[in-house]
Amino acid sequence: MATGLLVFACLLSMGHASLRIGDTEEKCPSSAFACKTTDDCIDLVYRCNAYIDCPDGSDEECTAPDCLSPDVFGCDVDARCLSLAAVCNGDDDCPDGSDELNCTSKECYNPEYLKCESSGVCIEPAFQCDGDYDCEDGSDEETCEECINPDQFKCESSGVCVSVEWQCDGYDDCSDGSDEKKCKDKECYYLHHIKCESNGVCIVPDWQCDGDDDCGDGWDEENCTRKECYNPEYLKCESSGVCIEPAFQCDGVYDCEDDSDEENCEECINPDDIKCKSSGVCLSLEWQCDGYDDCSDGSDEKNCKDKECYYSHHIKCESNGVCIVPNAPCDGYDDCGDGWDEENCTSKECYYTEYFKCKSNGVCVHPRRLCNGVDNCEDGSDEENCKDKECYYSHHIKCESNGGCMEPDAPCDGLNDCGDGSDEENCKNKQCYWSDDIRCESSGACLDSWKQCDGWEDCEDGSDEFCAAEDCPLSHHFCGLGSCIPETKLCDGVGDCYDESDEIGCVCTNVEFQCEHSGRCVPSSAVCDGVPDCEDASEELICQSCAERGLWQCNSGECINDASVCDGDKDCSSGVDEENCIAPCNDLQMECDGTSSASLIRPMPPVRRLGDIDGGCLPKYRACDGLEDCSNGGDEINCTAGGCSAKQFHCVDGSCLLESQLCDNQTDCSGGEDEDDCGDVPPPGFPLGLASRYIPDVHVTASSEYKSEFAPSQARHTPPNTPGRCWVPSSVVDQWLQVYFGKTTDVTGVIISGGGSNWDLGSWVTSFTLAFSIDGASWSPYEGSSNNVQVFQGNRDRYNKVSRPLPTPVTSRYIRLHPTGFEGWVAMVMEVYVTDDENTWMTQDEYVTVGVGLKSDDTAAVPKIPDLHMTASSRGAKFFPWQARLNNGKEQQHGACWSPALGYDTNQWLQVKHDKVYEVAGVITQGAHNLDYWVTSYKLAFSVDGEWAMYTNSTGNGEEMVFKGNRNSYRYARNLLENPTFALYTRFYPLTFHNQVALRVEILVKYEIDSQFSPCGDGDVFHDSEACDGSEACSTGEDEANCDECAMECLRDSGDPCIPSRWICDELDDCLDGRDEQGCVQGVPKNCFFTCRNNVTCLPTSQLGDGHHDCSDGEDERPSDIEDALGRMWGSCSYNCASVYGNASCVPDAFGCDGGADCMEEEDEQGCEGVAPTTADDCPTFYCRLPGFPDLANCVQSHLICDGYPDCASGEDEQGCGNVDVMSTQASTTLTIGPTEEPTSDEGPFEDQTGLYTESHGSKDQAVIWITAAALCSQIFYRLAF
Repeated sequence: MATGLLVFACLLSMGHASLRIGDTEEKCPSSAFACKTTDDCIDLVYRCNAYIDCPDGSDEECTAPDCLSPDVFGCDVDARCLSLAAVCNGDDDCPDGSDELNCTSKECYNPEYLKCESSGVCIEPAFQCDGDYDCEDGSDEETCEECINPDQFKCESSGVCVSVEWQCDGYDDCSDGSDEKKCKDKECYYLHHIKCESNGVCIVPDWQCDGDDDCGDGWDEENCTRKECYNPEYLKCESSGVCIEPAFQCDGVYDCEDDSDEENCEECINPDDIKCKSSGVCLSLEWQCDGYDDCSDGSDEKNCKDKECYYSHHIKCESNGVCIVPNAPCDGYDDCGDGWDEENCTSKECYYTEYFKCKSNGVCVHPRRLCNGVDNCEDGSDEENCKDKECYYSHHIKCESNGGCMEPDAPCDGLNDCGDGSDEENCKNKQCYWSDDIRCESSGACLDSWKQCDGWEDCEDGSDEFCAAEDCPLSHHFCGLGSCIPETKLCDGVGDCYDESDEIGCVCTNVEFQCEHSGRCVPSSAVCDGVPDCEDASEELICQSCAERGLWQCNSGECINDASVCDGDKDCSSGVDEENCIAPCNDLQMECDGTSSASLIRPMPPVRRLGDIDGGCLPKYRACDGLEDCSNGGDEINCTAGGCSAKQFHCVDGSCLLESQLCDNQTDCSGGEDEDDCGDVPPPGFPLGLASRYIPDVHVTASSEYKSEFAPSQARHTPPNTPGRCWVPSSVVDQWLQVYFGKTTDVTGVIISGGGSNWDLGSWVTSFTLAFSIDGASWSPYEGSSNNVQVFQGNRDRYNKVSRPLPTPVTSRYIRLHPTGFEGWVAMVMEVYVTDDENTWMTQDEYVTVGVGLKSDDTAAVPKIPDLHMTASSRGAKFFPWQARLNNGKEQQHGACWSPALGYDTNQWLQVKHDKVYEVAGVITQGAHNLDYWVTSYKLAFSVDGEWAMYTNSTGNGEEMVFKGNRNSYRYARNLLENPTFALYTRFYPLTFHNQVALRVEILVKYEIDSQFSPCGDGDVFHDSEACDGSEACSTGEDEANCDECAMECLRDSGDPCIPSRWICDELDDCLDGRDEQGCVQGVPKNCFFTCRNNVTCLPTSQLGDGHHDCSDGEDERPSDIEDALGRMWGSCSYNCASVYGNASCVPDAFGCDGGADCMEEEDEQGCEGVAPTTADDCPTFYCRLPGFPDLANCVQSHLICDGYPDCASGEDEQGCGNVDVMSTQASTTLTIGPTEEPTSDEGPFEDQTGLYTESHGSKDQAVIWITAAALCSQIFYRLAF
């Protein structure tokens, strides 16, 4: 009986067979195979799959003529049989691909499978509606109304089905985030999981207090010191309460902040572990005597002769007792270290009997390595007599000449696998093993289909890259010379096409977002950040809502973290996140207790805000602001000290000053103390580089932070009128701010200021102490002359700086500032002064920067060198060449730099195109931002015209100069050239590096060079920037000559891309795309009217105001220059509106009612009836000549009549309007500066005429003489300036 049960159990356990119980005549379903001699059914997918699943093996009886069986498919070209499950599954299982032919006319073997509409491929249910397109036509993802599996969840927007257990797991598995919505109202899929309080995300219980923020708001890591570890065997860190699993205890790595996981390591937790002698680290016993020093002191490898091997079948080396696996002897490798295991092998048998024994030395070789074309035996005996041997793998093919074995797809693969080339002969007459392979034209070699048109020549004749546009794979760009590249390589700064057409015509780089309306380029970091950067906010409209992203939405549309609501600090611009907050209140809030106002003594209350608070929490920054928020007015009581309010400065004479009156260069206190101690005189030396971000964020730390917006790295001074932050700790007790210098230097003092307007609660540090350290562990407080810790006086207000030089400089690598007194709360920024001058290298008198790097005092400013002028030989991942800007990188961002595709290839280069030819004096380099990568040496090359010359040393022997690079990733390394060289291009060639090539650079140049000046015919000279700028700098006109050579560039039949200005808007299409005749108004195209001052070729209008300096002097980013260009081209720019041209605030009158909106709100096209008149007969108002343009006529629109600005040359559109007579102004040939008439009684004095600028075109009752004068003056000043 026992024997029968055992046999029954064995049968059930075999493969995928299932027993048919009961009626033995019952048939298997159509999707299953019935084993011949048993009652088992197996799925057809396991039929003929080379694995036995039936107990009798009948499922693998697959050779011809059994292929005639209806449940098996036979390949056309050989006797191979396949399971029906392999037919029409999308893969070529037959060498000739016959299993995938005529699939549209075949039914799927399993009726539950989906048949793709276009190809007939069969898709199993698990792959239907899963978000991946398995059918070429996407039919497996259509009509996904209900999920097939009831345990799946359907995504809202895509209809994709995901497992229910993926709901509320903290990951957006649906692209729309619908699987992570309303998680607070849902139960966790696993009952033992824990729900995060703020967002309802479900986490496994042992993720609590594991040191990782799994909830996203830190809730799972709160109050860990008061919680027990979920797993009782875990260790709880003493200071933080973080739970450490046993494997990480006493392992030599400090996982607890206080190192408590490596203390008291007297005994190993696991009794089977061994303990290292010197460190006490515990290791698995199996690592003992394995030939590797796992203990740093090698104690795990000592006295091995006296110890037994952990595994009983292992073998001990005679000389040292090291334990090796039993097949290690005679395997050709010295595993014992002294060669003992490889001795006397000719007299030993191989451990595995099927192994081959080399004749000369007895080394044992695996049979799969026999006859493979490689001498695994030193005497080559494993490659002898191969013609008489069978291949180890039955499907391998034997070479005719030597009997060598090769893969079935090795013949005609372009590689000499047989050694004599016989496998690559007559390939044109042979069929490729894989049906979708492509052939090389000259050799007939077969290549994988994906190698066609991939940008790399795999065929010797390059025929795999002879492509047409339709041959390019999806998401690829056709280069035009028969090759394709991925679209991700377009506009990335690396020329991948032969003709570099992938880098031509780029407006935005491939990592930037292009605004829909204006075409402006927006950095990817600005997309979906809650702040509109495009005029049409198109980069924000494509994003998820705040709720979909798990955030709290302000009434302005901004998104903030839930934890920022009611935290006492205003995060929404309107402050709505601090409204209606309920008790208990935190330290930055005050409670409105609702006490009757009759019981409080206070002055007359001012006007209250809407929605008084009663019994709730009010942020302290709204106390004493002159407006009552608490219903009893308690927030406006006790708001004065010494007669001054809390936000006023108290003079010695008793007067009170506003904060803005301090340090404003005007004495307001009688004693002048309001202008004392204003930080005017900094400490000796140079700023360390906090403000310039020379010191990276990771080197600025603190005892705590209130929230991430006020992290210690924010304690940097910022330029006036630029957004900034400050450091704010979570407490005001025993706090400190620390800076690591990255070098040893002498500290001469500090400059500090308060929180400014960045911290809503007006706060500053009133006193502080300093401490210094060399190693970051031992600290010495700064002591005064009395040998007591010196307390420095801090700020008097939250805005102004105070300078605190040290009487005696301190040599140090670290500094800590300890606030000892404060106003409101601790909030501050700081700069440290030292004796080294590295941070001033870019502001030396003898040279200037060319404009590659970001400005140290304003990293948000647009750099002078545009992104597309920074190119490279290649790039790795997202390390684009334009990221190689000195000082690039924000806060905790990682890896802002350029890095090539192959970090070990020293033939890589980074190239910068200057805006013009300069005399290069030197370069500055940095490594990656917040990553441990930098270049340690490099070479330089320079070019003026595309011919490159390597920079050589000054000895005259022609040896290329090797420059010393960086020693860390953040400090500058400067190299000045002994012989400055003229160049338009500079290239950096990295040679050696730390971990990985990473560069951020700046180029130092001399101010001006003679080659940038050209002679005039009158003996004078003009600068290149004055050429073709529309204003004659030479009396003889040389600077404006030959300026009509190329006014516009486009594709043309002739091949010459240049279009002269006289061909533009001449009603003849000269460009193939007709762009020279598009948007023409009065003979000038609106889409290409702006030219840089040193160029005659027009700049596409989409590049105006796009954040990139396309003109060398940046005039394309200045609204005033754009407005001047509009006025010059069309005679006026007086229609005031936010225009689509850069950031200009006006458009020409000629643009009104022309059928194309030029104002952002389209007001220039409103109120237009019919088509704009083009003749005097069609014009219902005035058809007249334009002022200053006698050859141009225009029909004046009705809204421009009597608007205070003459649109006709004779001013008839402004006559009879109640204004000063315009005719006299227009007729006068003498310009008078200043008023010529007294203002009438109803006009008021001139300085009060602000009404001229408050409406779109001014008041019709205002005089226009000053407008006319201002317009003429602007033209004069423009001529004088340029």
